[in-house]
Amino acid sequence: MENRAKTFFFVVKVPAGQEANIAFLLRRRAKEEGIRVKSILGFDKLRGFLFVEADHVYQVRKLISRVPRVRMPLGVGPAKEEDIVDYITRIPEKLKLKPGDIVKISDGLFKGALAKVKSVDEERGMVSVELMDTESRWDLSVGIDHVKLEKRGEEVGKEKGD
Repeated sequence: MENRAKTFFFVVKVPAGQEANIAFLLRRRAKEEGIRVKSILGFDKLRGFLFVEADHVYQVRKLISRVPRVRMPLGVGPAKEEDIVDYITRIPEKLKLKPGDIVKISDGLFKGALAKVKSVDEERGMVSVELMDTESRWDLSVGIDHVKLEKRGEEVGKEKGD
């Protein structure tokens, strides 16, 4: 049997459509102020709500204090883990790209085109690429979710050296 402290998921009401922004704000605030929060969950199916995982309710109250239009509903205790498990889906690990990698664009106007990675902005989830299939130079910014790795930059260098 595990010997860990029991954690709870507390319901937090936020403005609908602002779940991601509020989650990032709360995460940053928890880190800066040393508030012990284990996770902050938001689900597409439950607009206007976040679940904050913490050991005690006062940690959540301290976290959301002085944040406009964010509150804990009155009379609502912690959510049971079984109740929110149905909403949790596995998110695939983001592709780790480096400058020089060759990718294939999988969505949008340039679907199927090969491109060389120039830079990666993991925070925004964007990658800057240069199209390889065109005669003139085209630079694009594409979401990391819309590219598939074809070859690593090291592999491309080895092929040219052969």
